[in-house]
Amino acid sequence: MSNPDFDIVAALYEAWNTRDIAAWVDSFTPDATWTNLPTGEIHAGHDGMADNYWHWDGPFRDGTCEKLTFAGG
Repeated sequence: MSNPDFDIVAALYEAWNTRDIAAWVDSFTPDATWTNLPTGEIHAGHDGMADNYWHWDGPFRDGTCEKLTFAGG
């Protein structure tokens, strides 16, 4: 059985893996925030999500998210 929340997260990482920045940004609501815990950087809204994407894409051009495991709900 599919879980809509898990499907949303899986689609987000699929957007990352295929380097589809439009789909990445559209995965977030306009008022979403993302906090990078190691640095404390906070990215807000669609512009912030695009900025965060480029911060990760630059150093990890071939990086992928694989073998995702979801628990709960």
